[in-house]
Formats: sequence, structure tokens, C-alpha cells
Amino acid sequence: MKKNIKNITLKFLCLCAFVFSLISCKEVSEDGNKPALNVKGDSIIVSFAVDEKAKYVNIFRREADLTGDEPVYGKVLNIGQVIPKKNQETAFTFEDALIYKGANYQYCVRYCMGDYYYLSNWSDIKSNDDFGFVNESEITPDVGSCYLQYNSATSSLMLMGDADDKIDVKKGVPALIFSYKDKETTVSRVFALPIQEDIVNKNELKVGTPIDLRSLLTADFFSKEITLDGFIGEDVVKGGPDDDGDGEVDIVYYEKVFWTLPAAIEVRDANGTVESIKIDINNADNGHDYSFEGIENPISENINSIDSQITSKEYFVSK
Repeated sequence: MKKNIKNITLKFLCLCAFVFSLISCKEVSEDGNKPALNVKGDSIIVSFAVDEKAKYVNIFRREADLTGDEPVYGKVLNIGQVIPKKNQETAFTFEDALIYKGANYQYCVRYCMGDYYYLSNWSDIKSNDDFGFVNESEITPDVGSCYLQYNSATSSLMLMGDADDKIDVKKGVPALIFSYKDKETTVSRVFALPIQEDIVNKNELKVGTPIDLRSLLTADFFSKEITLDGFIGEDVVKGGPDDDGDGEVDIVYYEKVFWTLPAAIEVRDANGTVESIKIDINNADNGHDYSFEGIENPISENINSIDSQITSKEYFVSK
């Protein structure tokens, strides 16, 4: 009798493990599902398959040094996001215009399925010897001597510097990358700053501009030690049919979010440099997912499923 109970228990546990593996991971074939790359003008066009169940897709890029016998890969950058609004597309394209001349690039995409992610394979390597930017300063926000002054009483930041100083994010509107630790994971999101109507150049943030963190951040960032990881430019473009030809999208099929390279900036208070801050009130719209879940994990080239530690369907994390 005891032996039968043990056998039944063992079979039950094996079945549970099998079912859990089906729920928590999604396999991607070794030879399939990798972005296709093409050159159009001065940009690299990244094309990838649509998953109708995906909430959004992040696009990642890395440089490849081809001078040796084997490619040596550089830091992975989160360069943008595609957010489907209607299931009208069979494939998505993402235009990467912020690239260096003479660099070799490789891309992969990450699908957010709500409670887990999965990755595509890395693309083939694309070289661009004939176009692109020469200096990093051309595609990275120019912070200069500016810094952010933190006021704990008002839970706000203010851009400080000389009277004529400003931050030029190069493309899109100024945005901030915030993150926090949650046990063994890191949540990282981009929050675009609200732009006042009287500001002529939407790419710039002038000295003296206040930033109310209570109205900017999402609820999960409150009552935690959070860090500011840098400034970034964010450009959101809506896509869909323009039947009347007025230049405006009639029905939004998708949104594409383009990010510049991030730039670090110092945060200070009355006592000097601040490593982290804490906000206790919340009231904000959602930011865009800037995490590196799966990308930072030691995943081999041919293993593209992620057993994510995500516990919320609203906010997503990276280990």
C-alpha cells in the first residue's frame, strides 16, 4: 500500500513539473524566429514576426567586433518597443537610425506575453560602412554640467546648472530611466517628462524645470528605494492607415517607441550626491518597459525561452 502511494505521489509530482514547464516557458526553435535586417537610406530596418498574444515587443541591439577569429559582442542596448493595438499586421518593422558608421550590429527581439517573456534568436550581423553617426555625442543626450536637485519634502527633482544650461536629448522628448530592486530582480522603466506648451524645442529640458515624481512614476515605484539610471530621448510614433491623406493616422494599429542611448546624470540633495530616493505617494500613468529580462541572464544562443520571475502583469523585471 505504501509503495503504491509513493508511486502515485511520484507520478503526480512529475506531472506537475511537466505542466509547470509548459506554462512558464515557451520554446523557440533553434533555426527559426530571428529578425531579418535590411538597409534603407541611413537606417537598418529590423523585421520580425508578430505574436498576436504579445502585449508588446522590445528590440535589443549589440555591436560585434569582427577583427578576430570569432565575433566579440559588446553591451546590449534596449533601443525601442513596438506596442500592437490591433491585430492587422503579419510582421513588424523597426527603423534603427541611431547607429555608428563602420559598426557591425546584431539584433534580437523580446516578446512580453503578460506573465512571461520569450526571446527570438539573434539576427545575422549587419555591417554599415557607408552611413551612420561618427561620435557618441550625436546620439546620446547632452547633459553637460547639469545635475538634478532632489527635494524630499515635495518628492520632486529640479534640473540645475548655469542659467543657459539645458539637456538636449537629440531625438524625441526628455525621459528618465528609474529602477528599483525587488529581492533578486530589478524593475526598470522609462518615464517621459510632460512637455509644457510654451517650450519650442521639445527635445530640450531647461535649467529650473521641476519634475514631480509623485505624478510621474507608477505605483510600484513608491515606498521603495529607487535609483535614477539616466536621461534618455523617447520618440513615440503611431502607425496605421491614413485613408483621407491628411497625414494623420485614422486607426492606430501599433505604436513604436524609439529610444536614444542613455546618459548618466548626478542626483544631489542638501548633503551631496544621492544614491537612491524614496517616494511615498502615487498617481501616475504607466511608463515603458526598459528591463533587460533574459538579455542580462546567461542564456545561450540557442535557448530562447525564459522562466521569468514576474509576479505582476503590469510591471516587468530583469534579474
